Amino acid sequence: MKKTTPKMTLEKLASSMAKGFERQDKNLEHLAEMVARGFSHMEEKMATKDEMNQRFEKVDESLQKIRHDIIGQGDRFVSNHQFERHVARFNTLETKVKTKTK
Repeated sequence: MKKTTPKMTLEKLASSMAKGFERQDKNLEHLAEMVARGFSHMEEKMATKDEMNQRFEKVDESLQKIRHDIIGQGDRFVSNHQFERHVARFNTLETKVKTKTK
């Protein structure tokens, strides 16, 4: 037997489309509510501008301390170039001393 589909009238089509649009509107409203809840949750977690400025000030202070420490280290140690010069001079003197003592 052949299945027959009921005849589609203009009124049935309009009614079917209206129901579909209602469902779509509900889905869009639900989606909008979910997005709004997500943004409000993120807003609670986000830091304010003042809090961020305080954090950046602390970072700046730390960087300044690190810079001063690095500069201070440079005063305590001989540069590589100077060290190589001293090693060369020491080797020359050591060679001279060895030749004189023989």
